[in-house]
Amino acid sequence: MLWKTSKNPGVYCTCCTDENGALQSYDDRLKRMAQLLRHEDPRLGDNDSIARAKVYMSTMPAWKDHV
Repeated sequence: MLWKTSKNPGVYCTCCTDENGALQSYDDRLKRMAQLLRHEDPRLGDNDSIARAKVYMSTMPAWKDHV
């Protein structure tokens, strides 16, 4: 979901951008996405949460070419 603000013109969602509206690094976003998945399902290990985060991120415009 895109949230347009003065710092984020709406190219990417605010979850994937920093406080200045610049796209976060792939590695930082992957790490945070994996943490979120582990938080939602504590049974997930590190490898599983990273693998799932990669699959999910591959559907997003900002990250589809990184995976």
